[in-house]
Amino acid sequence: ESMVDNNDSMMALELRDNAKQQLAKIKDIESGVDYLNKVRAIEVWAKAEKKDAELQNMIAEQKLRTQRIIGRLIMDGQERGEIAEKGTFHGNQFMGSYRREPPTKNLSDLDITRKQSMTYKMIATIPEDKFEAEIVQKKDAVNKAVNELTTAGMVRVAKEYELKKIRSEIAKSREGIKQSLYQPRIVLQDCIEWLKDQPEVDLLLTDPPYMTDIDDIQEFAQSWLPLALSKVKSTGRAYIFIGAYPEEISAYLSIKMPRQLLIWDYRNTLGPSPKFDYKLNYQVILYYRNEDAAPLDCPIMLEQFTVNDINAPDGRLGNRYHTWQKPEEIIERFIRHSTKENDTICDPFAGTGTVSLVATKLNRKSLACDNNQEMLNIAKERGCLI
Repeated sequence: ESMVDNNDSMMALELRDNAKQQLAKIKDIESGVDYLNKVRAIEVWAKAEKKDAELQNMIAEQKLRTQRIIGRLIMDGQERGEIAEKGTFHGNQFMGSYRREPPTKNLSDLDITRKQSMTYKMIATIPEDKFEAEIVQKKDAVNKAVNELTTAGMVRVAKEYELKKIRSEIAKSREGIKQSLYQPRIVLQDCIEWLKDQPEVDLLLTDPPYMTDIDDIQEFAQSWLPLALSKVKSTGRAYIFIGAYPEEISAYLSIKMPRQLLIWDYRNTLGPSPKFDYKLNYQVILYYRNEDAAPLDCPIMLEQFTVNDINAPDGRLGNRYHTWQKPEEIIERFIRHSTKENDTICDPFAGTGTVSLVATKLNRKSLACDNNQEMLNIAKERGCLI
């Protein structure tokens, strides 16, 4: 035990005297994880020995800086397509990648869990000045009860920064709406009655309730889908988000067979783990193309795949307003692919207004309705006219 204590004590002294040099040696994720494990060992020793707060904060600071470096390395590797999250390999084939070659590294093989990866990446997204200011503030705090540097505390800083960014983007969005030729208007009305009075449109883009919210999904789909599709011009298209349940897919396919089934794949929303089946992390998008439609306006190769790998809006970051809200990125993608400025987009299940808001920012006219006043109150807060 004495030898272990002496070894940890010597490592603590080395960490204090050569902190910057040790961080500079981290060139890849493997060396970063190795060093992080050493720092954690010193941290455990310091707490067990009840070392002073100054030493413990110094160790915690080094841990945070190491996590930040690892987070940047993970993001860089994932951006280049060289790193995969756990569970994305299938035999010798890599699933869900847009690269011709499979990633060379899997985070699980690097002893990094998905939760750790998210934590490190969040810390890495904090701007340099805010990260350094948080460390200085904690070190200089007079109240010793609030001056402890922790990973959880730094994650809170990352979330607060992300929330400010989102609020800023909402403000810019409102400004963009003001400058648009159109306004995001949503009518409080049942979709069937509303659809009957609508003109032909260039695009039907909507997200109807799923079978978990409907007593009879077959009857429900039959009640609105043919009517909505009849409003799409011969030059138009339709994208309809539905659940991944076989019964729901079967119900819609039995009414009108789409041109293709697209997939929205998300990996950042984890629900309960089923014991007998697999966890659902995707939704189906029914894609209809009418006979006179122009070619897709899709010059970006990564957007040409049937699988759209985009994170779901994250309630922890403040950009999710209801459970099945779609990310603006995928809505914008489909609008860009299938319409041009001044075209008309129809959404008979507007919810909190995502389609209407994105359409307006892209200078498209949106026609939308919803029968849920609570949802429309949120849409109003986001800038829609109800």
